[in-house]
Amino acid sequence: MKVALVHDFLMQQGGAERVLAVLHDMFPNAPVYTLLADEAGLPEDWRSWDIRPFCPFQASASVRRRYKKLFPVYPRYVDRLDLRGYDLILSSSYAYAHGVHVPEGSVHVTYCHTPMRFVWFQEDEYRQRIPSPARPVYDLALRRLRKWDREASRRPTRYVSNCGRMARRISAVYERDADVVYPPVSFPFQDEAVCRDKGYYLIVARLVYPYKRIDLAIEAFRRLNLPLRIVGEGEDRGLFEQMAEGAPVEFLGRIDDRELAEVYAGCRALVMPWDEDFGIAPVEANLFGKPVVGFRGSGLAESQIDGDTVVFFDRLDADALIDAVRECERRVWNVGAIRRSAMRFSEAAFRGAMGRVIDSALGEVGHVVTRRADTWMRGENPGEETGCYDRMRTS
Repeated sequence: MKVALVHDFLMQQGGAERVLAVLHDMFPNAPVYTLLADEAGLPEDWRSWDIRPFCPFQASASVRRRYKKLFPVYPRYVDRLDLRGYDLILSSSYAYAHGVHVPEGSVHVTYCHTPMRFVWFQEDEYRQRIPSPARPVYDLALRRLRKWDREASRRPTRYVSNCGRMARRISAVYERDADVVYPPVSFPFQDEAVCRDKGYYLIVARLVYPYKRIDLAIEAFRRLNLPLRIVGEGEDRGLFEQMAEGAPVEFLGRIDDRELAEVYAGCRALVMPWDEDFGIAPVEANLFGKPVVGFRGSGLAESQIDGDTVVFFDRLDADALIDAVRECERRVWNVGAIRRSAMRFSEAAFRGAMGRVIDSALGEVGHVVTRRADTWMRGENPGEETGCYDRMRTS
């Protein structure tokens, strides 16, 4: 069976790219189609992949640096992508990848991290960053993109979401049912790191405003006078660094997994002061026995256990975050319980759940499934699948 993987962009590292890495490990011979790729910035082991950027802007480094500003043009290149000859297409999509055209008789399973945020959920926040004279053109582009996205949502055979909350959003925006498969969470060098509390709090995120409300954390930790370390890169790093002048905040930039393991091992807790859908970083922190301070209205409610692994706060403002950090300082945490909670989201569970979705989708379209679902797990324990796959009927 010929398989292709499709991902929006390979320009930075985050939770979506970690999901893609496991999908590629399940199908190591599959080419990875992506609009644009920063191949020099990819992890070393990814450089052996068959990565196929299909947007003509790939040839221009200067254009790639401004790739987000070109958002209105990407649908035309997604529509033109020729995937004839593939029996199974797996897309990892937070923007455009779910909209690829699939040959007749082929199966397309899309792991939808979210419908486009700046189109459907946070359009007002993003619009505020557009200069006033350009807003009419921006609004027109959004209307056209919204229309394309609705039409594109009819193309996949099956939708998979990363949590129940996102399945409900997919239902509301696309009027499609979605299987829930929690993303895989593991971390290299975890066993080598010496876990101890060095007194600092930690954020691991793409540095993008307004989506990642790191400005709230900067204000809170300035007032608390507690150390905060921030791992990650993004287009708004300079903006956050300006906000953090004079505060006990350190920006570590992009670091490798070995360094990140040491940072996780030394932190007091991970902080997530924004509305996240699921959030892989909080579960990674749990693997090291570290609790989380996070917004209750986010997808953390599905990965964290109130009182055991997390301190929730209920408003996205600095005062609420300060109160939650102070509560975290007062508590005595059970490191073993935190680690056991994280094991619910193993790679083996993800492989098994995705294998069952794929087999089911192939069967629906009339393909003869010659491999049982647990064989997609490459011999890992099927018993670890429990609880990580749910067929949601939300429409």
